[in-house]
Amino acid sequence: MVPYVFISYSQDSEEHIHRILTVAQWLRTHGIEAYVDKFEQAPPQSWQLWCYEQIQKASYVIVVCTEIYERRVLRQESGGTGRGATWEGAIITGEIYDETQGQTKFIPAVFSSDDAQYVPFFLKGSSLYDLGDQDSLVDLYRRITNQPEYVPAALGEVMEFPQARLETPLEVVPAPPRAPSEAQADPAPSPTGAAARLADVIGGTWVIQIQSPVYGTLMMRISFVPGLAGPQSFEAHGIVGPPGWSATGTWEILPGEQLILQGIQSVTAPFPQSSPYQAFNQFFSITPSEMHSMSGAQEALVWRRE
Repeated sequence: MVPYVFISYSQDSEEHIHRILTVAQWLRTHGIEAYVDKFEQAPPQSWQLWCYEQIQKASYVIVVCTEIYERRVLRQESGGTGRGATWEGAIITGEIYDETQGQTKFIPAVFSSDDAQYVPFFLKGSSLYDLGDQDSLVDLYRRITNQPEYVPAALGEVMEFPQARLETPLEVVPAPPRAPSEAQADPAPSPTGAAARLADVIGGTWVIQIQSPVYGTLMMRISFVPGLAGPQSFEAHGIVGPPGWSATGTWEILPGEQLILQGIQSVTAPFPQSSPYQAFNQFFSITPSEMHSMSGAQEALVWRRE
């Protein structure tokens, strides 16, 4: 099956448009059904619906990132400017938001390594391709056509080695008894930073650094309020990540130092929306000032007391 590829870009200049067309035509001459808006004169169903249908139809969407494209996708341009890229960005972020298990459809690309800084936050962490570099363009072609450069070898048989064991058990030497003064001494209080139980330290405010396999590095601030006369509540706000992200709801600690958060989350860009929020974290390092956990989405979290 021939893959259908749509190229999303901003019309920065005539030179930039020419480079976009060159890439599209190169892909088409090598068996990829690549398409851009310049191939369409006046779609009868409106440009907005046409863009939506192209993204829905595409096996892959190449997102060509520049400073202007990022501004338009994040709606930081002046009114009425670059509406095509703004609309496509809204569709793309909506699809990525719905793909809770990660996505491979949207591929960020640049024409210069200098533009890598302008990859929108929702595509950071994805493999980035330089369309101005022939080797990188070939890597992109391999991905689109599912032709990896390296494949794993077939599994062989497990090798067997001779085994030996100690026939005479080792003598266990008992530990010397503790001195009476030492045995009767009161245990020293746990110093700050010592291991603790999650239930004992979670109250208050934490700043969390999140390493996501999909979105890269994110940061949030979250406050936990114990439920003295009702449910235990939390309130979270994004520091690095989706613009205007926040969440509120309730929390519960399960056996095995597991934390469950449930509530409602919302974002303000590229357009305001809200949805149910649920997060699971398994903690494997807990101190009063710093904790480490792994989320159900395979994100590594570092919690630091604010």
